[in-house]
Amino acid sequence: MGSKTIGQLSQNDDKFFSQFANVDLTSFDKFALNDLVFEWANFFDQNVVSRVELGFKAEQVRRDWELDFELPIDSLYATKEAKLVCEELDELIWRKEAILDNDTQESIIEMFQMGRGGSLSDRKWLPSDLQSLRDFMSTANLYERRLEFLRDWFLAKNAEVLNRPVMPIPDEYIKSDNELAKILPESGRTARIKEAVKRFFKKEYDQVTASELNLFVENIGGRLYILKKYIPLPLKYAIAGVLDHPNIDELDRNKLLAFLHLFEVEVKVKSSELLAAEPIRLEGEKVQETTLPPREVLQERLRVASTPFVPQIALKLWSAT
Repeated sequence: MGSKTIGQLSQNDDKFFSQFANVDLTSFDKFALNDLVFEWANFFDQNVVSRVELGFKAEQVRRDWELDFELPIDSLYATKEAKLVCEELDELIWRKEAILDNDTQESIIEMFQMGRGGSLSDRKWLPSDLQSLRDFMSTANLYERRLEFLRDWFLAKNAEVLNRPVMPIPDEYIKSDNELAKILPESGRTARIKEAVKRFFKKEYDQVTASELNLFVENIGGRLYILKKYIPLPLKYAIAGVLDHPNIDELDRNKLLAFLHLFEVEVKVKSSELLAAEPIRLEGEKVQETTLPPREVLQERLRVASTPFVPQIALKLWSAT
């Protein structure tokens, strides 16, 4: 006995299948039902379940964004473009919410003050440290890796605070990091790094070009496995200087960092310098435009993106042939 065709379905079954597939099956009367079920099996999980899930999400999206569409709800994600627009907006919201707001910054400042002010010296330093923290958060907040930078700042500032009893610092130096950086001489570590770079490149630190830094990275990367156990201190300083050099290409820097991680080479030189003299390096992707579009603009973008124009074009092309 042959397979039943779509044209042999009862009215109720035909209505059910048409609703389930979200298409009109009347033009496929002679199509075998077994073949139809087999074809559905190829995209059931990817398409049907996805549409059901997004159908539940559609009303939530409309309510959150206060949208009023002329199209029915189930056509909100009818096209790939509409889904991309919604994902773009989701990412925009996620990036914006990740920025440290005023309340979060004040909570961090309160946490920073815990355990502080126990001595006269620390009470003199505390207002400047709080201002340093505010200045740093204001700058680091522009970067996607703000929390990572904030962690490094806390560790470095804590080390500085612990070393203060043995660091002879005049009262006129009790300032915030930004103010202190303007009057401090070049740190000893920075001077040693520049001197090491000068020895390797045979020129001043500021005169080293991006191509020369690229050549250094290519040459040193494959040899780190030999030097990883007994890497000379001058080479450590030179690598640290290359990593922090303003002319290095980001790809070269990431490649050098990958080599260091691969061969487990540690080039960080511990320093007891003030954080103002050895600031946290801020790098990586910055937060781009975080302003959400007006509701009217959003409505129009989603309306246009949700218009299922492909079936109409396909039908016109089919008719033309």
